[in-house]
Amino acid sequence: MLLFKVFSAPDLAWRPPRSVSAAISPTPLLRDRSSAPPAPKHRSSSLFSAHPLLTMSSPSKEELPKVSNEFKNELEKFDSAKMKKTDTQEKNPLPSKEDLKQEKQQHELVTGVSTFNKAKLKRTNTIEKIVLPTKEVLTQEKVYERKQVVLQGLSGFDRSKLRKTVTVEKNIIPTKEVIDQEKGSKAYGTILQGIESFDPSKLKPTDTQEKNPLPTKEVIEQEKSGAA
Repeated sequence: MLLFKVFSAPDLAWRPPRSVSAAISPTPLLRDRSSAPPAPKHRSSSLFSAHPLLTMSSPSKEELPKVSNEFKNELEKFDSAKMKKTDTQEKNPLPSKEDLKQEKQQHELVTGVSTFNKAKLKRTNTIEKIVLPTKEVLTQEKVYERKQVVLQGLSGFDRSKLRKTVTVEKNIIPTKEVIDQEKGSKAYGTILQGIESFDPSKLKPTDTQEKNPLPTKEVIEQEKSGAA
């Protein structure tokens, strides 16, 4: 009802021009404003005038932005003949083969998704399987749990509970028997080294002579007398 009242006011009604020539004839740009008829004053509705956001006011002359005199002088002295003439080149590059292929694939994908018939899908039943862990898996889990317990114990260990100990360094002098044993072990080690490093090529070849001498008469009589 409020909008209807505002637009049905007599001041806002459309009025035709006085004559066709007056409506068509162009108005000069630099016309004397003193000869122009005053603009009709429209009555504002109480609904719009009461609202603070709908209150409008034109800025005063002092509030308008001002242009510096230097800028005005530069604009007045500017010579347009010094400007270089340029030709505007309109470029409309045609899409490449790859661009057309990508657009075609994208179009086919979108078309396929939008026109897909769900009735062609086959119905399937989901089978839930509960797989029991094997013996190896259980063993691995137990080992992992033990490791975690050990790591937690190490990380949370309180060093203040440790007892302070003093390290005693002892320098025991070996006895005579120990020295003799060490000497014997050293001699034995020297013999082993000599055997290991012995060069058999230094040996001289020899011939073995087997002898079996017969006993003499005196030897036989001595044996007999010894046996009697």
